[in-house]
Amino acid sequence: MELSLLYYFKTVAEQENITKAAELLYISQPALSKAIAKLEKSLDVTLFERRKGRISLSAMGRVYYEYVSSAFQVLESGEKKLEEMKQTSAETVSIASPVAGVLQELIYNFLLSGDLIQINQYFYEEHILESELLSGKLDFAVTPVTIENSEIEQIKLMEEEVFIVLSQDHPLAKKQYIKLADLKNNYFLVDEASFDQKIVCVLCGIAGFEPKILLHSNEGDLIDDALRSNLGVALVPANLIYRKNMNRLAILRSTDVELVRLLSIAKRRDRIFPANTARLYHYTIHYFEQLGRELSEYFDGLFPEIPMEDRKRLGINNLKE
Repeated sequence: MELSLLYYFKTVAEQENITKAAELLYISQPALSKAIAKLEKSLDVTLFERRKGRISLSAMGRVYYEYVSSAFQVLESGEKKLEEMKQTSAETVSIASPVAGVLQELIYNFLLSGDLIQINQYFYEEHILESELLSGKLDFAVTPVTIENSEIEQIKLMEEEVFIVLSQDHPLAKKQYIKLADLKNNYFLVDEASFDQKIVCVLCGIAGFEPKILLHSNEGDLIDDALRSNLGVALVPANLIYRKNMNRLAILRSTDVELVRLLSIAKRRDRIFPANTARLYHYTIHYFEQLGRELSEYFDGLFPEIPMEDRKRLGINNLKE
């Protein structure tokens, strides 16, 4: 069956006038009449009743029209779906973070949920994020840094606790709570990819000392090996501890300095996202809200609540109520 014949039939049925239908179809009236007659012959039924220049559907024609009309609706839906797929396949989402390990699991879970879109993930240093967001090269970023620019919009994702990590052979390993100042004579190992050295220096400065940096690296495995060999201590964000193998390492909470890292999502304020980018943007917000709750529950379970009367005796003045 020729599709054009079905379309001619549908148009004539809706117009109930051969002349009007021919004008809409940009063919001559005789050619349209001939096409309708050909369709009726192939089906061996009379589709239209013709009376005094008027044309209307016969009983069989009305039944056939319902099926033909439905078929064209399905075809139109298919065309729309193909157009959506073309737009989706052409859309690429570009995201970045100055912190290693923050986006990997997020992206994996997003793709696993069935949203198979092209994602470009970048690791940019903090000072590059602002220009890349403003230029439009980046759709959005997850960062611990506050970007001081009115054209950038930032939304808080979660407040992440940072812990003291050291070897189980370290003299302080048996404790759960220590002062950061207790580490002033230790060497510090800094995983630059996950926790910036400048922040380590600021926090130690609050505790009253300047840290002695023994090892500064972007290679997390190297830092972990050095920690297990008791070459030094490190400040490690909760999310990294949660995802890594902490075998032969001790995790301690600071009592004199509040060790936290605030993660936020940043985008250009006037940026309007297409569908796929918007989905990943909102998924990111939801993902970190959920992760924040999981981290709080996990680490609160590792560190039992200390009665208020014991906190002063132990020198603990920095823990959440």
